[in-house]
Amino acid sequence: MNFDKLKPREKLVLILLVAVVFFGFYMRVMNKMFSRTVDSYKTRIKRAGLKLNELKLKSTPVEKQKEKIRLLGVENDRLLAQISELEKTLPSKREASQLIGEFTRLAKEAKLVSIRQKLVEQKGYNQIFIEVKLNASYPDAIGYITQIESISPFLRVEEIDISEAKIKSKEEGGTPVRFVVSSLLGDKSIHQELKARDLEAPVEVKRDILASSAKPIKQLDEKEYRLEGVTYNATSPTAIINGEVFRVDSEINGMKVKKILPDMVILTDGRDDHLLKMNR
Repeated sequence: MNFDKLKPREKLVLILLVAVVFFGFYMRVMNKMFSRTVDSYKTRIKRAGLKLNELKLKSTPVEKQKEKIRLLGVENDRLLAQISELEKTLPSKREASQLIGEFTRLAKEAKLVSIRQKLVEQKGYNQIFIEVKLNASYPDAIGYITQIESISPFLRVEEIDISEAKIKSKEEGGTPVRFVVSSLLGDKSIHQELKARDLEAPVEVKRDILASSAKPIKQLDEKEYRLEGVTYNATSPTAIINGEVFRVDSEINGMKVKKILPDMVILTDGRDDHLLKMNR
């Protein structure tokens, strides 16, 4: 076909026909590319939806998290209020002298040797340690400590050392007793007298371990108790008994470790002492 010989009207029709064919081909190609892109996006959206559902199943809903946070906040406020109320009942540093005075007043039957105090600051609180040395019989010493513990619910006996009764110590008023009491101290005065409760009745003691002479120490059955090793030092000795490590005041089969020596351990059942020696 000779394009130049065509009439103008025919030329226009031919040009339009070619344009329509070209446009149709172009749209077909573009639609194919667009379809691929859309399919790719649909696949990615589907994967994202699956991951989102998986995360929803694994994670706690936001509302539940908010409720949990709210409840934790309420509990935190409640605990802070309780701590604040307790702090109001703490003896303060200003009342430390009252504590010492009450310790001195209570030493009626016992012969008070010395009282020493030490203040320590830790974890935002002041803590007082009071060391008391006295000579007393066992019932009097127990009664004295019982009354001291009634002064404040925050007083706690940390250490007690009771020496063996001797003739000289008896003449001086009893057996030497040393104990350490500690208490947290607040910053504000509680505006009340720190005073011990009077004992309604004497403390009942079946046997005065301070006044009695030393009893023979019983030997433990080595088949039931085996002392396998001792790591001895003056502050914190340890002993290996039946394959386990024990310290002073640890319990084993209903008995308490009373003393650890370089080659032996003394256990007590509360009434009698029992000796456990190292097997060589």
